[in-house]
Amino acid sequence: MFRKVTTTIFLLLSPILLQAASPQSLLTPEKMVWQRKGAISNPKLSQWGGEEKGYKSTNLGFLLSFLLPGSGQAYAQSKGRSTFFLGLEAAVWAGFFGLREYGGWLKDDYKLYAAEHAGIEIKGKDDEFFRLLAFYASREEYNRYQLWGEREKAQLYGEGYYWEWESVQARKKYKSIRDRSKTAYQRAVYMLGIALLNRIVSSIDAVRQVRNYNKGRRFNFSQVEMEIHPSLRHKEIGLALKLRF
Repeated sequence: MFRKVTTTIFLLLSPILLQAASPQSLLTPEKMVWQRKGAISNPKLSQWGGEEKGYKSTNLGFLLSFLLPGSGQAYAQSKGRSTFFLGLEAAVWAGFFGLREYGGWLKDDYKLYAAEHAGIEIKGKDDEFFRLLAFYASREEYNRYQLWGEREKAQLYGEGYYWEWESVQARKKYKSIRDRSKTAYQRAVYMLGIALLNRIVSSIDAVRQVRNYNKGRRFNFSQVEMEIHPSLRHKEIGLALKLRF
């Protein structure tokens, strides 16, 4: 009796076992394709764009965060990380515009200070002229150094470019204000670098968050239960698979 039951079970299960043993039908978490309510989902496809049913695209997550840091994390439903990168982006741009504004205020200040304490005419002067004001007490002193050092190649300032500092302390204060303005503009440029770095880091992190999201939606073999119901009377076996969600 036991031999008949064993033989019957083997004959009934042998086609299933043979099919499962074939390389084409082996199921792995990475290659498995399953169907649910008529829609086929493949977790692997979502990694290369083309968002599948219930899965998200890493390419889209990368692009979103590169355009606006934190948006890729929001796409991957990672709210905490999204808030962090968005907040950092807002702080960087606030710092950039704030430093540019501060540098502009100081630039106006040192020009007005030079007009008051060195007697210059502000209109029509370039940045090189204002740079030289910090190193020479007067136009005559600058022209003398040019004639002594450059000779026939000397570039001299004529009428309309007059200046003469009322004291050494006044010239040093002018230089201090101008240096602070330059520092503010330089730090604003650094903010642009930080903004670019934030985009790169956020984009890479968005890819990781999308992958984590997709992993959470992949088929979990530990949630599968298989039940076998043999029927000796009808000489057949019932096979049931249960999946817990």
